Amino acid sequence: MLKAKLFKGFAILVIIFGVLSAFFAIRMIETRVVAEAQRRVQFDMSSAWFVYNSKLQEIQTILKLAASKTAVLETAEKQDWTRQDIRNRLEVIRINLKLDFLGVISPERQVVLRTTPPYKTGDYRPISETFVTDALQGKAFTTTVLFNKEDLVNESEALAERAFVVIEQTPRSMLTQKIAEDRGMVMLGAAPIQKGNQVLGVIYGGVLLNRNHALVDHMKDIIYKKEMYESTPVGTATIFLHGTRIATTVNLPNGNRALGTRVSKEVGDRVLEGN
Repeated sequence: MLKAKLFKGFAILVIIFGVLSAFFAIRMIETRVVAEAQRRVQFDMSSAWFVYNSKLQEIQTILKLAASKTAVLETAEKQDWTRQDIRNRLEVIRINLKLDFLGVISPERQVVLRTTPPYKTGDYRPISETFVTDALQGKAFTTTVLFNKEDLVNESEALAERAFVVIEQTPRSMLTQKIAEDRGMVMLGAAPIQKGNQVLGVIYGGVLLNRNHALVDHMKDIIYKKEMYESTPVGTATIFLHGTRIATTVNLPNGNRALGTRVSKEVGDRVLEGN
């Protein structure tokens, strides 16, 4: 009888310790798995930002080189931006170096040259635009900004058309009252056209992120290296504008990119709104 009680008590202790050991082992594994997942996400985000910032730096380098060209400096000194040859030269630079727009602003903040059809000039950039102010003070500048429809049309009607997307609501998406998005998210740079200490103007340019499939595809390839699982890509890359996909590697069932779809409410609340 005593042996049976001792055996029973010992068995209970073994079970208790076994359960506790399993519990702590599972918690330890979960902690390590979560920590590894967080580390991987942080690494992926850092890689994406590296690609993005490298593109911004590339834009700045292009603009600084363009601003230093002898023909540009001579034209700026004479303030004769109506010359066809200088526009042609800058348009070749824009096309060859894959900028979506490139233009020149006078010291009075007036746009005096554009290299995209219909080559509109004469409008003024507002004082609130930091990129012009800094460049007129002799500083090269890059940033990410929102262009409204008018801004896009001024640069090129083709850019306005590319930026436009119909918003598609899905059962789990964040709600919005908008039915379409016509703003453009732009990687923008500016560099002073400078002779000595005198700033003769500003050369500016940039890249539209809306429908910029090449950029998100590059980000995805850098981060996930074309990894697949059961014929499905392991990861995706998306650029959101206030919760709306404007460039993405995510595909719809029909194979088209999921442009215009909205981020899920859960992800939006957590990531975009910080709730």
